[in-house]
Amino acid sequence: MALGADRPAILRLIVGRGMTLAAAGVALGAVAAHWAGILLSSTVYGVTAIPLADSGSPTAALAGVATLLVVVALAACYLPARRAAAIDPVASLRQGG
Repeated sequence: MALGADRPAILRLIVGRGMTLAAAGVALGAVAAHWAGILLSSTVYGVTAIPLADSGSPTAALAGVATLLVVVALAACYLPARRAAAIDPVASLRQGG
């Protein structure tokens, strides 16, 4: 903000970077869960794979966990971003680092 950014730009920057990481983690986790299900179904009797390949959509449990992770990541990004955007730039420059 000391260099000309406004409060919404600070919020977008911090939340955007955090949500990009969260989305990448959820996507990689979904792929890993799919492949783990396939591996377990081929090695353990009675275990079936997650039906990603069959129906094209994840199961309700996988979708629920992914949604919960995204909501928690959004809260974890938004709260510090709001606090960072509320800091007076002159006061933060005086304190130094």
